[in-house]
Amino acid sequence: MMRPSETLRLIHELIDGSIGKEDFARLQEALLQDPAARRDYYALVCTDQMLADTYDMPEYLAAHAKVVAAPEVKRRKVSKMLVAMAAVLMAGIFTALVIQANRPRVTVTATADSHFLIDGKEATSEFWKKGEVLDVHDGMLVAQLNASAEANIDGTASLRLLNNKGDLELRRGKAYFRSATEGPDFEVQVAGATVRHVGTDFGIRAKDDGSCDVHVMGGSVEISRPGQETLVLVAGESVSWRDGGPSKRAASEPRAFRMTPPIERVIFDDDFSEPVGTVLANKMPDEGKPWKVVEQQGVMTTGGNRLDTSGGFRHLGAVFADVPAGAGRDVVVATFTTTPPSVMGDKKTRRSGIERITLLDAEGKRLCSVVALAREEHCWRLRDDVAGRESSLTNLSALDTHHLSLRYDPMAGRISLHAGLNAQGETIAELDTEAQGMPATLELWNDYGGDFALSRLTVRHVRYQ
Repeated sequence: MMRPSETLRLIHELIDGSIGKEDFARLQEALLQDPAARRDYYALVCTDQMLADTYDMPEYLAAHAKVVAAPEVKRRKVSKMLVAMAAVLMAGIFTALVIQANRPRVTVTATADSHFLIDGKEATSEFWKKGEVLDVHDGMLVAQLNASAEANIDGTASLRLLNNKGDLELRRGKAYFRSATEGPDFEVQVAGATVRHVGTDFGIRAKDDGSCDVHVMGGSVEISRPGQETLVLVAGESVSWRDGGPSKRAASEPRAFRMTPPIERVIFDDDFSEPVGTVLANKMPDEGKPWKVVEQQGVMTTGGNRLDTSGGFRHLGAVFADVPAGAGRDVVVATFTTTPPSVMGDKKTRRSGIERITLLDAEGKRLCSVVALAREEHCWRLRDDVAGRESSLTNLSALDTHHLSLRYDPMAGRISLHAGLNAQGETIAELDTEAQGMPATLELWNDYGGDFALSRLTVRHVRYQ
C-alpha cells in the first residue's frame, strides 16, 4: 500500500493532468483498496474548480455534493445510498479526469532567445494554465491553444489565459492567430471587445494607450463591442478603436505581424568528448569550424568532456559555422557551462588574474564580453566592448560550476546574461549596447593566473524574417 503522502501527490497530478500511465494505474489500485485514500480523493475533487470550469458536471455529482454538505444525521440515513453511489462516482469522475489528463492543454514553445515570465516568475514548464499571466519580454513564443489553433506571440507582450479552451485576454503587445475553420472556437478579449475567430488567420495589436487594431489575413472574425453592432471582418480588412470610441475600418497590414517563428541554427557546439589529451588547435567541434589557437603557454589540450585553461595564458577561438546571407533581425545566444579549473591553489594570491569570454565579429573586433577579475573574486561582469560600459558585479564566479547564457541582440541594442541553458533563465545582468556587428567567433581568454574550465559550449543564431 502506498504512503499517504505519495497518494496525495498522485491525486494532485491526476487532477492537474500531469499523471503518467503507470502512476495512474497505481493510484487507481490504491483508491480501490484504501478508504482513507478515497476520502482524500473526494475532498480534493470537490474543492478543485477545474471540472466545474471545463466540463458540464453530471447531475449525480451535484447531488453528491449536496449529500456531502448535509448534516451528519442525514448522512447516516443515506449511508447505504452513498455506498451505492460511490462506485458510480468513482467511474464518472475517473472518466472525466482521464479525459482531462489526455486532453491537449495550452502549451508554449519558445525561441532560443526568448525571455518570458508566467505570473511574474521564470517559467519552468511548457504548460500555460488558466488564469496565468504570460509576459513576453524578448523573443517569440508559439502557444498551441487547441488542436487546430495557435498564437504567435511577439515580445514585448502581456496576455492572460482565461480558460483551457484557449480563450485569451491580450493586455499589451502583438499576437498572430491561426485557426482551422472546423476547429474549436476560441475568443480574444482586448480593449473592451471580444474577437471570435470563424476559421481564419488574423493579428491583434494592443497598445499602451488603450487603442487596439485587428487585421484579418484569411477567413473572417467577429468583433463584439459593448453598445455597438457586431462587426464581421474578412480577409484584407482591419478595424481599430480606442477607449470606447468608434470603430475605424481600413486595409489589413500583414507586415505588422510576425506570422512564423524565426529560423534557428546551432552555429557552434562542443562537448569536448574526445579522449583526454586531444590537441585543441584545429580540432573539429561537434558543430562549427575548427578551433583556433592564437596564443598559448604550452600545448592546449582537451577531452573527457572538459576544456581547462589551467597551466598558462590562453587565447582561443571557437569559430562559428557560416550563416546564410539574408535580411532580418539577428540574435545570438552563447551558452556555456563553467566548472572549477584544475589549478586553484594560486587563485587567492595572484590578484591580477583575468578570465574573459567575448563575441568577436568577422574582423576580430570585440562586441561584448563576460569578464571576471581575480581582485573581484573572479565574479563575472557583463561588458559592452564597443562603448566600454560594464554592468554591476554579479555573484557568479568563473571558478565555480554555473550554466550561463549570453544574449546579443544588436537591433534591439541590448545584451544580457542569464542563469541557465538559454535566455529564459534568470537575468543576471543587462546592458544597452552600441555594437552592431554579427558575431563570427567566441574568444576564450585567460592570463596572469586567471583560469576557467568549460564542460560545454553552444552558440545559437536566431533570425527573424
